[in-house]
Amino acid sequence: MSTKTAKTKPAKSSFRYAPEDLAPRDEAREEASIEGFIKRNRDALNASINEARDSLKRGEGIAIRSESEFLAAIRGKASRSRSQKS
Repeated sequence: MSTKTAKTKPAKSSFRYAPEDLAPRDEAREEASIEGFIKRNRDALNASINEARDSLKRGEGIAIRSESEFLAAIRGKASRSRSQKS
């Protein structure tokens, strides 16, 4: 008893690399941007770290946020601390 298999052509891929996809990252620029963010928001970052550390010392858990939520919280704390200093 013989069986026949259907011959199908492989699907064409619609994804192709564009030259700009392969461009090297500007690591110096990214690092400067990160350093600038840390310098601008140092007090808020320290407050968040201290808050998490205190929660752990009390035996409480800490919430792990997504990066965007964390950055939004830091920016909010930073803007509040700047407005209180004014």
